[in-house]
Amino acid sequence: MLNYQPAPLDLAFQALADPTRRIMVERLSQGPASVSELAQPLDMTLSAVVQHLAVLEASGGFGLAVDTDESFRRLVDAVSAGLTR
Repeated sequence: MLNYQPAPLDLAFQALADPTRRIMVERLSQGPASVSELAQPLDMTLSAVVQHLAVLEASGGFGLAVDTDESFRRLVDAVSAGLTR
């Protein structure tokens, strides 16, 4: 049995396969945004947005920094944060 471990780049592409997450990454590339701000144009619940953000972060290709009050997310340099691991 082959024990395949996906490379970080594979995981990043899997995370970006969803158009909702691509929209979120595009929005976060413009600056910090609250979960509410991310949810508004997507017509989805805050819980769903948080789940999508978790997928992006778990992929390792996207560093998401959370402000100390946990209200805003911002995208950290993806190359430094994950793709070069």
